[in-house]
Amino acid sequence: MRKRNHALLKMLFVITASLFFTIAQAKNIPGQIIDNEGKVTNVTFKIPFGFLSSVPDFLRMQTRVAYYDDANQKHVLHADKAQEIKFVHANKSYRMLSRYNEDFSTLFPTSKNIFMLLEIDGKLKLFHLFSKYSTAGTGTTPGYTYSKDQFYLQRSDSRLLRPRDIAFRKDMTTYLDDCPEVVKLVQERELRKAELVAIVNLYNQKCTD
Repeated sequence: MRKRNHALLKMLFVITASLFFTIAQAKNIPGQIIDNEGKVTNVTFKIPFGFLSSVPDFLRMQTRVAYYDDANQKHVLHADKAQEIKFVHANKSYRMLSRYNEDFSTLFPTSKNIFMLLEIDGKLKLFHLFSKYSTAGTGTTPGYTYSKDQFYLQRSDSRLLRPRDIAFRKDMTTYLDDCPEVVKLVQERELRKAELVAIVNLYNQKCTD
Protein backbone atom coordinates (compact mmCIF):
# COMPACT_ATOMS: atom_id res chain seq x y z
CA MET A 1 0.00 0.00 0.00
CA ARG A 2 2.81 2.36 0.93
CA LYS A 3 4.61 1.64 -2.36
CA ARG A 4 1.39 2.32 -4.29
CA ASN A 5 0.86 5.64 -2.51
CA HIS A 6 4.48 6.58 -3.18
CA ALA A 7 4.03 5.84 -6.90
CA LEU A 8 0.81 7.88 -7.03
CA LEU A 9 2.46 10.81 -5.27
CA LYS A 10 5.40 10.61 -7.64
CA MET A 11 3.07 10.62 -10.66
CA LEU A 12 1.12 13.56 -9.25
CA PHE A 13 4.34 15.47 -8.69
CA VAL A 14 5.51 14.87 -12.27
CA ILE A 15 2.14 15.93 -13.72
CA THR A 16 2.00 19.03 -11.54
CA ALA A 17 5.58 19.99 -12.42
CA SER A 18 4.88 19.52 -16.12
CA LEU A 19 1.82 21.73 -15.96
CA PHE A 20 3.71 24.32 -13.94
CA PHE A 21 6.55 24.63 -16.42
CA THR A 22 4.33 24.65 -19.49
CA ILE A 23 2.19 27.52 -18.22
CA ALA A 24 2.54 30.23 -20.82
CA GLN A 25 2.32 33.95 -20.48
CA ALA A 26 1.90 36.51 -23.23
CA LYS A 27 3.30 39.96 -23.86
CA ASN A 28 1.90 42.73 -26.05
CA ILE A 29 4.62 43.61 -28.57
CA PRO A 30 4.34 46.05 -31.51
CA GLY A 31 4.96 44.55 -34.91
CA GLN A 32 3.85 44.37 -38.51
CA ILE A 33 1.77 42.09 -40.70
CA ILE A 34 2.49 41.83 -44.41
CA ASP A 35 -0.65 40.41 -45.99
CA ASN A 36 -0.90 38.34 -49.16
CA GLU A 37 -1.25 41.48 -51.28
CA GLY A 38 1.88 43.02 -49.79
CA LYS A 39 0.09 45.55 -47.58
CA VAL A 40 1.96 46.36 -44.36
CA THR A 41 -0.14 46.91 -41.23
CA ASN A 42 1.17 48.02 -37.86
CA VAL A 43 -0.37 45.98 -35.04
CA THR A 44 0.31 44.87 -31.49
CA PHE A 45 0.93 41.15 -31.29
CA LYS A 46 0.05 39.05 -28.29
CA ILE A 47 3.27 37.03 -28.24
CA PRO A 48 3.27 33.84 -26.12
CA PHE A 49 6.21 33.03 -23.87
CA GLY A 50 6.98 29.93 -21.86
CA PHE A 51 7.07 30.12 -18.08
CA LEU A 52 10.07 32.23 -16.97
CA SER A 53 11.32 32.32 -20.56
CA SER A 54 12.62 35.45 -22.27
CA VAL A 55 12.26 33.87 -25.73
CA PRO A 56 8.94 33.84 -27.63
CA ASP A 57 7.16 30.50 -27.87
CA PHE A 58 7.44 30.15 -31.65
CA LEU A 59 5.85 26.72 -31.61
CA ARG A 60 2.53 28.24 -30.56
CA MET A 61 2.80 30.87 -33.29
CA GLN A 62 3.39 28.56 -36.25
CA THR A 63 -0.26 28.26 -37.29
CA ARG A 64 -1.78 31.46 -35.89
CA VAL A 65 -1.02 34.53 -33.80
CA ALA A 66 -3.29 36.93 -31.92
CA TYR A 67 -2.98 40.67 -32.39
CA TYR A 68 -4.72 43.99 -31.64
CA ASP A 69 -5.48 46.54 -34.35
CA ASP A 70 -5.24 50.32 -33.94
CA ALA A 71 -8.76 50.33 -32.42
CA ASN A 72 -7.58 47.83 -29.79
CA GLN A 73 -9.78 45.10 -31.27
CA LYS A 74 -8.39 41.60 -30.91
CA HIS A 75 -7.98 39.36 -33.99
CA VAL A 76 -6.41 36.02 -34.80
CA LEU A 77 -4.21 35.81 -37.89
CA HIS A 78 -3.82 32.41 -39.53
CA ALA A 79 -0.68 31.63 -41.49
CA ASP A 80 -2.46 31.35 -44.84
CA LYS A 81 -3.73 34.95 -44.51
CA ALA A 82 -0.34 36.67 -44.58
CA GLN A 83 3.08 36.53 -46.20
CA GLU A 84 4.95 37.48 -43.07
CA ILE A 85 4.81 38.76 -39.51
CA LYS A 86 7.67 40.57 -37.81
CA PHE A 87 8.43 42.19 -34.48
CA VAL A 88 11.29 43.24 -32.23
CA HIS A 89 11.83 41.93 -28.72
CA ALA A 90 14.80 42.55 -26.43
CA ASN A 91 16.60 44.37 -29.25
CA LYS A 92 16.33 41.37 -31.57
CA SER A 93 14.29 41.35 -34.76
CA TYR A 94 12.13 38.33 -35.54
CA ARG A 95 10.51 37.43 -38.86
CA MET A 96 8.16 34.52 -39.46
CA LEU A 97 7.32 33.79 -43.09
CA SER A 98 4.28 31.89 -44.26
CA ARG A 99 5.06 28.73 -46.18
CA TYR A 100 2.82 26.09 -47.72
CA ASN A 101 2.06 23.23 -45.34
CA GLU A 102 3.25 20.31 -47.43
CA ASP A 103 5.96 18.50 -45.48
CA PHE A 104 4.32 19.42 -42.17
CA SER A 105 0.79 18.13 -42.74
CA THR A 106 1.10 15.52 -39.99
CA LEU A 107 2.31 18.13 -37.50
CA PHE A 108 -0.25 20.77 -38.43
CA PRO A 109 -3.06 18.84 -40.15
CA THR A 110 -5.61 21.67 -40.17
CA SER A 111 -3.37 24.44 -41.45
CA LYS A 112 -2.87 25.22 -45.14
CA ASN A 113 0.22 27.30 -44.35
CA ILE A 114 2.50 27.66 -41.37
CA PHE A 115 4.65 30.51 -40.08
CA MET A 116 8.32 29.52 -40.05
CA LEU A 117 10.96 31.45 -38.13
CA LEU A 118 13.47 32.97 -40.54
CA GLU A 119 17.01 32.53 -39.22
CA ILE A 120 18.94 33.75 -42.28
CA ASP A 121 17.58 35.74 -45.22
CA GLY A 122 19.00 35.85 -48.72
CA LYS A 123 18.79 33.91 -51.97
CA LEU A 124 19.22 30.84 -49.76
CA LYS A 125 17.06 31.08 -46.65
CA LEU A 126 17.37 29.14 -43.43
CA PHE A 127 14.15 28.42 -41.54
CA HIS A 128 13.63 27.05 -38.05
CA LEU A 129 10.67 24.76 -37.37
CA PHE A 130 9.62 23.90 -33.82
CA SER A 131 7.90 20.59 -33.09
CA LYS A 132 6.58 18.90 -29.97
CA TYR A 133 6.01 15.19 -29.45
CA SER A 134 4.43 13.17 -26.66
CA THR A 135 5.17 9.65 -25.48
CA ALA A 136 2.69 7.27 -23.90
CA GLY A 137 3.19 6.24 -20.31
CA THR A 138 3.63 2.64 -19.18
CA GLY A 139 2.14 1.32 -15.94
CA THR A 140 2.72 3.86 -13.19
CA THR A 141 5.28 5.74 -15.29
CA PRO A 142 3.69 8.76 -16.96
CA GLY A 143 4.47 9.78 -20.51
CA TYR A 144 6.39 12.92 -21.27
CA THR A 145 6.56 15.66 -23.86
CA TYR A 146 9.70 16.79 -25.64
CA SER A 147 10.55 19.41 -28.23
CA LYS A 148 12.54 18.99 -31.41
CA ASP A 149 14.09 21.65 -33.60
CA GLN A 150 14.28 21.16 -37.35
CA PHE A 151 15.94 23.36 -39.96
CA TYR A 152 14.84 23.89 -43.55
CA LEU A 153 16.46 25.52 -46.55
CA GLN A 154 14.78 27.40 -49.37
CA ARG A 155 16.62 28.58 -52.48
CA SER A 156 14.78 31.53 -54.04
CA ASP A 157 11.19 30.34 -54.53
CA SER A 158 11.98 26.64 -54.81
CA ARG A 159 10.58 23.94 -52.55
CA LEU A 160 11.68 23.73 -48.95
CA LEU A 161 14.31 21.17 -48.10
CA ARG A 162 15.04 19.55 -44.75
CA PRO A 163 18.51 18.07 -45.18
CA ARG A 164 18.64 14.45 -44.12
CA ASP A 165 21.30 13.11 -41.77
CA ILE A 166 22.43 10.09 -43.78
CA ALA A 167 21.93 11.65 -47.23
CA PHE A 168 23.15 15.14 -46.32
CA ARG A 169 25.87 15.35 -48.98
CA LYS A 170 23.50 14.02 -51.66
CA ASP A 171 20.79 16.50 -50.68
CA MET A 172 23.19 19.46 -50.71
CA THR A 173 24.78 18.42 -54.01
CA THR A 174 21.38 18.33 -55.69
CA TYR A 175 19.76 21.32 -54.00
CA LEU A 176 22.76 23.67 -54.27
CA ASP A 177 23.85 22.59 -57.74
CA ASP A 178 24.27 26.23 -58.79
CA CYS A 179 27.00 26.77 -56.19
CA PRO A 180 29.98 24.46 -56.90
CA GLU A 181 32.14 26.11 -54.23
CA VAL A 182 29.76 25.11 -51.45
CA VAL A 183 29.01 21.70 -52.96
CA LYS A 184 32.75 20.92 -53.12
CA LEU A 185 33.21 21.71 -49.42
CA VAL A 186 30.23 19.55 -48.52
CA GLN A 187 31.42 16.63 -50.63
CA GLU A 188 34.87 16.87 -49.04
CA ARG A 189 33.23 16.96 -45.59
CA GLU A 190 34.67 20.37 -44.85
CA LEU A 191 31.11 21.48 -44.20
CA ARG A 192 28.65 19.17 -42.48
CA LYS A 193 25.04 19.34 -41.38
CA ALA A 194 26.07 20.91 -38.07
CA GLU A 195 27.45 23.85 -40.10
CA LEU A 196 24.18 24.73 -41.86
CA VAL A 197 24.55 28.37 -40.83
CA ALA A 198 28.01 28.52 -42.39
CA ILE A 199 26.72 26.78 -45.54
CA VAL A 200 23.88 29.27 -45.96
CA ASN A 201 26.12 32.28 -45.31
CA LEU A 202 28.78 31.06 -47.72
CA TYR A 203 26.22 30.34 -50.43
CA ASN A 204 24.77 33.85 -50.07
CA GLN A 205 28.26 35.34 -50.31
CA LYS A 206 29.48 33.33 -53.29
CA CYS A 207 26.49 32.28 -55.35
CA THR A 208 23.87 35.01 -55.48
CA ASP A 209 24.44 36.19 -59.08
